[in-house]
Amino acid sequence: MTPLIVWSDELCVGVAGMDEDHRQLVEIINELCESIVHGADREVVNAILDRLVAVNGQHFASEEKLLQDAGYPEVMDHKLEHDQMSRWAIDCEFHFHQGTLSVTLPELLMQLRERTLSHILDSDKHYGRFLNQKGIY
Repeated sequence: MTPLIVWSDELCVGVAGMDEDHRQLVEIINELCESIVHGADREVVNAILDRLVAVNGQHFASEEKLLQDAGYPEVMDHKLEHDQMSRWAIDCEFHFHQGTLSVTLPELLMQLRERTLSHILDSDKHYGRFLNQKGIY
């Protein structure tokens, strides 16, 4: 099975810690996709969603601290994006747990894929250039 998101150098932002976090998030997203495609038990999908939300929250916190410490001028805008993405993910997790998810699981996966790629390739790439100019790799 082809992964939902294929990791490539295009997804690297040029900051080792953030790239490693992103790679881990992509692996969890692909694990979630594989579990859904192969009809895993609801408990398995719940556990993967829980882990994804937790790891994502940890990543956002460390990324925001890094940007704040480096004096990134758009840190508040970036934090707002994170807040919106977190609310969406937590809402999806909650509704999946409750059995009230308003989209199909394939639709959820496609939304997750698009949101993740869009954020990394746009917002995160932008801060990557800023941090690299400050000698942070």
